[in-house]
Amino acid sequence: MTAVKICGITNLADALAAVAAGADALGFVFAPSPREITPEAAGEILTRLPPFIVRVGVITGRSSPGWRRLWQEGLLDLMQIHGELDELADPGLPPRRVIKVLAVGKDRPDPALAAKGYRAILLDRYEAGREGGTGKTFPWEKAHPFRELGIPLVLAGGLRPENIQAAL
Repeated sequence: MTAVKICGITNLADALAAVAAGADALGFVFAPSPREITPEAAGEILTRLPPFIVRVGVITGRSSPGWRRLWQEGLLDLMQIHGELDELADPGLPPRRVIKVLAVGKDRPDPALAAKGYRAILLDRYEAGREGGTGKTFPWEKAHPFRELGIPLVLAGGLRPENIQAAL
């Protein structure tokens, strides 16, 4: 199955344009980033989206706790986590609603991940000092060992109309 998630939504116009273009999911970044959004602004957008769009909160160990209110109110469907879930210390996040981010070039395809029950593994390019959002591709052949984990994979980083077929 192929689905499209547009991440870094910061305003309603962009959210609705992504939906109109066929996005299956929208990501809202609640961590220090050029595309960071406040929980209040995200809440305004989330309540105005069509019901069939998957709403994804993107968090790191440096995220402010405001996103939790959106989660508790049911405005977020999934959480995309950069870093260790334990570090985020939130027992209210069931693994089946977590997209775990791994940095290709740093993280290895650990079979123990399969036992944790994550919804998906998101593979992104590794750059020291960054927690994703580089906008750059990684050598896609490095994704192959992760397929053996039996967990759905999500590719991120530098995907564009001209390279998407090669990525898939």
